Order: sequence, then structure tokens, then C-alpha cells
Amino acid sequence: MKQLEKTLRKIDGYLLSIERNVVEGWYELTVGIPANWAYKSNDTIECETINETEKGDLVKIIPKDKDVVIDDLIEFVNIIIDTNKKIADLQKKLEDELKQRKMDMEEFTAKFLEDIENIKESSFEEMTKKHKEVGKLKEKKTPEPKEEKTPELKQEKKDEALELLEGKLNR
Repeated sequence: MKQLEKTLRKIDGYLLSIERNVVEGWYELTVGIPANWAYKSNDTIECETINETEKGDLVKIIPKDKDVVIDDLIEFVNIIIDTNKKIADLQKKLEDELKQRKMDMEEFTAKFLEDIENIKESSFEEMTKKHKEVGKLKEKKTPEPKEEKTPELKQEKKDEALELLEGKLNR
């Protein structure tokens, strides 16, 4: 493959025409680029938008002085292409990152809400367990009065104590 063909192949699909401006003595390129692509003039090359559509723009790449040659214009078009491909890659990376963070945040939120529900449930269960344990301890530690002499009287006192304890637990 010859050098000019190799150079032009890099901008294939974008290059519409190469024109010679005989008045100024330089070449001008007309390229088609997708809509929303970034491009702008610099100190040595002018980007003149010829036509804008929803699908893309026709842009004329024109030297600002005679020292700018066709190689510079082709390189400038390559810069436009490469820059916008990098931008597209970064946008894709950002979208992927945001999607991943959204999924992470949803998982975090679900776990957080689950933890809250577990705390609600276990807190009240723990309180019930504590009250039951305290009731058993009181039941065991309650000394029997020594003045009672009949077994029926002792059972009556135990029943009253259990009723009192159950009443406190049910509150």
C-alpha cells in the first residue's frame, strides 16, 4: 500500500472530499462527523461547519496559513476522530460505573433495611426473653415464708406470686 493511500485510510468513512484552493494555494478537506462530536478550530486550522443535521455535521477543514499542508489537515481530522472515540469510551466507562454503583447502593439499601427489621424483631424478642428469665429467677429466689404451716396456704401464696408476675410480663 502506498503512503497516501495508507494515510487516507485512517480517516476513511469521514472524508468526503479533498479540494485544492488555487487562490490561497492550499488543500481543504470536507469531512462528515457524527452529531454531538467535539471539534473546534485552533491557531493554525479553521473548522467551518457547512451543514448540521440530526445525524451529523459537514465540516470544512481549512488551513489558516500557507505553512499548513495536507498532512497537517489529515492529522487534524485524526485528532477529531481519536478525541471523540476517547470521549465515547469515557462516557461508556462512566455509565458502567454509575450502573455498578446504583446496583451496589440498591444492595446496601436492601441490607440496611433488612438490618433495621432484624433489630426491630430481635429487640422485642430479647426483652421477652429477659422478662421470662427474670420471672424464673424471682420464682426460684422467692423464699417461702416460714410462718406458713399448711401446704394449702403455701400453694395459695405461690399462685398469687405467679399471677402478679404474669401480669407484669403481659404489660
